[in-house]
Amino acid sequence: MIKRKNIDKTIGLIQRHFVYKEPPLLKHGPGLAIDFENSLRRSRIETPRYEFKQGLLELSESPKLNEDLLKRIVNTVCGIANLCPRSEGFTYIGVADKLEDAERIKKIYGTEYIIISDHYVVGIDREAKKLDFNIEKYIKKIVDYLRGSELSYPLKTQLLTQIDIVTYKNNTIIRLRVPPQTKVSFVGNDAYTREGNSTCININKIIMLHN
Repeated sequence: MIKRKNIDKTIGLIQRHFVYKEPPLLKHGPGLAIDFENSLRRSRIETPRYEFKQGLLELSESPKLNEDLLKRIVNTVCGIANLCPRSEGFTYIGVADKLEDAERIKKIYGTEYIIISDHYVVGIDREAKKLDFNIEKYIKKIVDYLRGSELSYPLKTQLLTQIDIVTYKNNTIIRLRVPPQTKVSFVGNDAYTREGNSTCININKIIMLHN
């Protein structure tokens, strides 16, 4: 009891010298580039835990925002969460998983891509420029959509606080980390899971994985 009183008194004396600060929404650093490379290589054998999106715009000569793609990202995050109740997963935005898409991006934007283990790093910088956005505004578009989605808690909150910016050879990639979940996650009334690199609804599989 005496120890507890002493501790409380000490805390009272020092806490006024500290200012509470929210943790940063976006993290970045050289270590993430290494993690990024490793993820691309590891995804070949752990496909369901990883998802790659080339960006948010349609691959057309006059690119515009693809709202359906944002919806698919939310469903995919839910699927990864339900697939890996004891391990994390990732969604990367700025990576194409098809050569034809990478070539299409090169033609539309005049940019080069980087090949890593059957994936094509294209970055989001070209899209941000096309939208007349800076990187922060581009990311805010994703954050706002996630925040307004029907993704269940606590997954939504955890996802929003674990968004990373990866800078890889002058390309900016966004990483959404899907942390391990102890309960089934939903988008509205639907619970998604992953089968290979596809996102689907399979209640029996979700129940089995969480038992």
